[in-house]
Amino acid sequence: SLTKMKFTDKADSVTSKDIDNQINQILESQATWEDVTRKSKYGDMINVTYKSSINGENFLSSDKLDYLLEENSVNPLLGFSSKIVGSVVGDKKSFKIKIPKDYFKKELSEKESQFDVEVFSVKEKKLPNLDDKFVLSLAQDITTVKDLKSRIKENLKLRSEENLKRILEEKILDFMVEKSKFEISPMIIEHSANNSMEEQEKQFSQYNINYDQYMSGIGKTRQEILEETKKTSEINIKKMLVLEEYIASKKFNVTDKEIDKEIDILKTNPQYQSMDFNSENVRESIRENIKRQKGLDDLISISTK
Repeated sequence: SLTKMKFTDKADSVTSKDIDNQINQILESQATWEDVTRKSKYGDMINVTYKSSINGENFLSSDKLDYLLEENSVNPLLGFSSKIVGSVVGDKKSFKIKIPKDYFKKELSEKESQFDVEVFSVKEKKLPNLDDKFVLSLAQDITTVKDLKSRIKENLKLRSEENLKRILEEKILDFMVEKSKFEISPMIIEHSANNSMEEQEKQFSQYNINYDQYMSGIGKTRQEILEETKKTSEINIKKMLVLEEYIASKKFNVTDKEIDKEIDILKTNPQYQSMDFNSENVRESIRENIKRQKGLDDLISISTK
């Protein structure tokens, strides 16, 4: 019974530290890089050309690369940054780095690579001053530092509330699935799992990542991943079905005005600019989405009373 479904989760409160972190992110995003003549240190950006070889064979190289000096960076190999930190403009360095045991090209694992590096520039990051002039440069409707902090606090509060909503939705659907008693056809589950894997493989290919190499990297076979995906697919299908059943039982009504309001919101998103919002299929899809959200909102209300 849904009357036994009770949750006491609360939205995280917004602290001054949270606001300061957001301010720092904004300042970082507007930072500039300025040339310096001192020795480089971690956090600097240096421009370098490097070439490397293994037993005389070309390995890794890059020409006039803007390289962020970060401690323990694995780019291009772990230990590279520690070899060049402290360098100045005009420096030329030669050194050796042992390739990690877990390197993705197994045949190169634990071999020694020879690096030759030349430094062309050293730059340090300069953050802008946090003042009203800076704030005004960000947005015309925010004119003071106080306004900016208020806006950030408001946005963080909304984000926290949205996060709570997602958490409650998951808990509610998990509860409903656990209390339900029905089986899903293995064929439907396998079909859904295969579709999920195909979609994942497409996403990997967009980033030029070989799916077989990915599986090898995590130490799993395609069949093992399929079995894991089938479990996830079964749970997701059950969640969808219990929610659909609840929505049907409540007979939620969605007006044309509500659909038009949702369309107005969607139109502000570039992702939906080419969508035909006059299409009956599109409007019906939006209607179903609104019903789904009404169902979830209703269940959240029941579970948090």
